[in-house]
Amino acid sequence: MNRRYFFFFLILFLAYGLLPVRAQMLGNPVTAQGKGQWTMGLSGTYLNQQIESTEVFSKRVFVQSRWGVTEALDVFGTLGYAQLKINVKETGTTDYKDKFRFAYGLGFHFLTHPFPENHIAFWASGHAFTFPSKGAFENTFSVLGSPYVRRFEMKYDWGEGVASAGWMIPYRSVMVYAGVAGWGIRRFEEKTEYLLLAEGKSLQGREKGTYQSGVWSGGVAGFRVLLPQNYSVGVECLYFNEQSYQIMAGISQTGRQ
Repeated sequence: MNRRYFFFFLILFLAYGLLPVRAQMLGNPVTAQGKGQWTMGLSGTYLNQQIESTEVFSKRVFVQSRWGVTEALDVFGTLGYAQLKINVKETGTTDYKDKFRFAYGLGFHFLTHPFPENHIAFWASGHAFTFPSKGAFENTFSVLGSPYVRRFEMKYDWGEGVASAGWMIPYRSVMVYAGVAGWGIRRFEEKTEYLLLAEGKSLQGREKGTYQSGVWSGGVAGFRVLLPQNYSVGVECLYFNEQSYQIMAGISQTGRQ
């Protein structure tokens, strides 16, 4: 087994079997647990974003380990997997889809009332992570009636960051929150082009570049529901426009103290 996969599954085992921690939603910014408290979380995320003529689709699964620095501030690390799919309208890149790749990141959560009792609270959250991606796609074209195939082999070093802040309203077992968010993506891209011929493939060129999407501004909203036996479920949505949004959902259970 690959070493990094071994450590990933080891963290999952420790998180839910050995450590005296609290388990809660990843990405959900409404519940700082308090100084000296460990928290764990598990979630799935779907991203859809359009950057000029480039459409990005990504699925992510993360586990989170969080530590309470103060009563109101938690810092955390994330490990998981991310899948990347890219369409580029101008060049017809419609078939780039990679498998799930190892991803990791860091972040923080801040809440003015760590354990609110029907009090409106201010929260702020930030999360940055990165993952690699590589794959290939092919385009077919003809010259004087003869068909040819052009193959593109791609490598990406993907970096992403989200910062958000807003207000949370608790009511009994439900916590509802909304606010504003900023979202930025940086990707290092390497593209190698080949012409596929009967006798093999011929190298046509290689391009490298780093691309910035800038910082996008939008809104964030979500809720968390506390269930019996210390379970909880929640949903969160980042929205920037009809082509750019992110949806997170997960389930959690409070562990031993």
